[in-house]
Amino acid sequence: MPASQQHDIIIDANILTVATGMAEHDRYAIDFIEAVRWIKQNLPGALTSGGVSNVSFSFRGNEPVREAIHTAFLYHAIKAGLDMGIVNAGQIGVYDDIPKDLLEHVEDVLLARRPDATERMVAFAEQFKGAPSAEAVAAQAAWREGSVEERLKHALVHGVTEFIEADTEEARVKYVDPVLVIEGPLMAGMNVVGDLFGSGKMFLPQVVKSARVMKRAVAYLRTFLRGEEGRAGDRYAEGGREEGAARHREGRRTRHRQEHRGRDPRLQRLAGDRPGRDGAERHHPEDRPRDAGGHHRPQRTDHALA
Repeated sequence: MPASQQHDIIIDANILTVATGMAEHDRYAIDFIEAVRWIKQNLPGALTSGGVSNVSFSFRGNEPVREAIHTAFLYHAIKAGLDMGIVNAGQIGVYDDIPKDLLEHVEDVLLARRPDATERMVAFAEQFKGAPSAEAVAAQAAWREGSVEERLKHALVHGVTEFIEADTEEARVKYVDPVLVIEGPLMAGMNVVGDLFGSGKMFLPQVVKSARVMKRAVAYLRTFLRGEEGRAGDRYAEGGREEGAARHREGRRTRHRQEHRGRDPRLQRLAGDRPGRDGAERHHPEDRPRDAGGHHRPQRTDHALA
């Protein structure tokens, strides 16, 4: 197949449910990850896909656990070469935000690291039933105690818009120049988002949410940016008026000189001695050479200036 058509092939290696209590299902997650790696190594150009929510179906109704499973599974699958996946964007979190004990149990199941992984995961997951998801926990008020820079970073990483205007205003007062707020704490937060996304610990739907938070912060600052731009525009307009007036005065002087040149024979003669548009040398009629009878000789126009 031509290389230009290789990317037209999308292979769904089939994500199946783990932690079902059946031993033959224990390797479904790791088998998918290894299949993706094999496809990338042996079928260059082919793309891979899968239905991510299938992997956590055993824990239906336990949203914190399902979110942790989806997040950890995507982290490992993307490292293996997964190109795309079908998943509810509200059921994925940030890999580094998964509690360490929960992450250990989840990865024991996904990577089939121990034979009793399912039993341990089922028992451990009981404490999360009815609890808020990791995303909801991240939005709780504890993070409000940090500095304004930390709060802006948290809002960007977790896609929290609830306090973004208030925090942006606090930063604007602190930094004075709204541009410094954008180039400082807001861009610092987006850099963290970029690092997490680049390392596979954050996923595209979350990046989109982060971008929306950034957009709201910049929209809030735009009012103050317009004020500064308006003042700069006034200064520019004033400078433009002065420049225009100067050009007008110069134009009047030029026209005045041209009018006097038309009346002054000396200026007419000087002007007549200049090359014409065709490069031919011009002479005032009185300067043309005369013959013995006093008549003007024919003027030559075929010798251009060198």
